[in-house]
Amino acid sequence: IADYSPLLFRSPDGRSVACVVGEQPARWAFAGRVVVFPLDGSAPRALADLPDSQPTLLGWSPDGREVYASEWSGVAAQLFALPADGGAPRPIGPAQPINAAAATAGQIAVVTADFHRPNHVVLLAPAGQGAEHAAVAEWQPPLPPDWPQAPLPRAEVLRWRSDDGTEIEGILTYPLEYEEGRRYPLVVSVHGGPMGAFQRGYLGSPEGYCHIAALAERGFLTLRPNPRGSGGYGRAFRFANEGDWGGGDFRDIMAGVDELVARGLADPERLGIMGWSYGGYMTSWAITQTDRFKAACIGAAITNLVSFNGTADIPSFVPDYLGGEYWERLAPYLERSPLFQAERVRTPALIQHGAEDIRVPLGQGRELYNALRRRGIPVELVIYPRQGHSVEEPRLLIDLRRRSVEWLVRWLGASEAEPPRS
Repeated sequence: IADYSPLLFRSPDGRSVACVVGEQPARWAFAGRVVVFPLDGSAPRALADLPDSQPTLLGWSPDGREVYASEWSGVAAQLFALPADGGAPRPIGPAQPINAAAATAGQIAVVTADFHRPNHVVLLAPAGQGAEHAAVAEWQPPLPPDWPQAPLPRAEVLRWRSDDGTEIEGILTYPLEYEEGRRYPLVVSVHGGPMGAFQRGYLGSPEGYCHIAALAERGFLTLRPNPRGSGGYGRAFRFANEGDWGGGDFRDIMAGVDELVARGLADPERLGIMGWSYGGYMTSWAITQTDRFKAACIGAAITNLVSFNGTADIPSFVPDYLGGEYWERLAPYLERSPLFQAERVRTPALIQHGAEDIRVPLGQGRELYNALRRRGIPVELVIYPRQGHSVEEPRLLIDLRRRSVEWLVRWLGASEAEPPRS
């Protein structure tokens, strides 16, 4: 059984267990389906495949005729009921952001949120065949008495076409005091993974590398794209960046930038880019491919695919995507490493990294920092003590986000929107 976090759920009658089983050989982009294993040793039954082929199993219906699962669906997630006999799945309710979910006693509890509403709990009672769901209750945990009452910016789901016609989806957040007809500085925030995805979520959340609310307050547009390789858009889309890191995914992102410039929203002279982990890789890659970005914030980035492969705690990761080890296929490791294209960089870069990161070791940040510094590119390296692949200590997380916002303001400017350009 191959799964990132395998969980077994026993059927109500005690005769079977269900779990998610991944395709073999196991792949980092992952694809799998729910399988029911009879405990009498008879043949297992693979249940219906779901649209994204990466379900999270939640549990059984009380009568044992269905199992409940969720999976990403674009910028949200979808609940499903899967018939235990292998029949077609049925959606339970509309797609919505899901931060956590559990099923018991015939009910499903979902922790959800949206742009202007923090985490709250929705309780669903899945109905029988032919019906979607019945909402039972909704609960908003009490907010702290000092919860800020400041306004949040406008945000919307945006879709555009890439250079090959592929539809790409992302989330656009507007400046807090947005005025129609004016152009604004734009920051592109790239997610990690690369099989991750941006979902609709509370814009005031203190989580994440990109401080959406702070950038909006300072007059920035923010685009969070889900380029090819992202989860939530089907197996083929999630595997579409195999052997092509920095290729189609980079063009997907740039097509989104071009869309916002063409719409008269983004100022083409004030573009920034940032990202963490694979998002950091894409940020460091982007500034080797174009000088359109005037500022970059690079977090825990893979910059040298060869040295990463020899020092990270996941040595199978890059070979899985690039189709071989570096001693077998050296060319793509060199061609797709930002470090080996460093002579092209013109963009001021802030590099931030955890001192104890074993997933993307600190050496990756140091290598790029030294290369840019020796070339005379404005660059800063900030190392966070005691932190691994994510910065989790509250004071350090505050510093991480504050520094990135200050870097973007420093190089792109803020507050004053540009007048429309002819």
